[in-house]
Amino acid sequence: MTSTITLREARIAIETILAGLPDTALPKPDKVEADPDGTVIAWFGGHGYHLGSARRGDGERIPGGTYRETGAWDAVVGEAVRRLDLAHETAGDA
Repeated sequence: MTSTITLREARIAIETILAGLPDTALPKPDKVEADPDGTVIAWFGGHGYHLGSARRGDGERIPGGTYRETGAWDAVVGEAVRRLDLAHETAGDA
């Protein structure tokens, strides 16, 4: 029997998994630095993330930003690309 879930359910499940990871299981940044204006940037594999920069339209800080939601969406897009790649290969276009 094949079970399917909605895109929203998949994102919630991924976010729940990410939230359950202990700090010790998470990768450490390659470096953490502060800009002259005091903005702290954490670097992972050449990508810099400005800590404390996630804000609502009214300027209020969003605790933890939207990083987990972005990570869940990136996982969904990665799966879509994986399936497109397999379909492309199966069609003999690879």
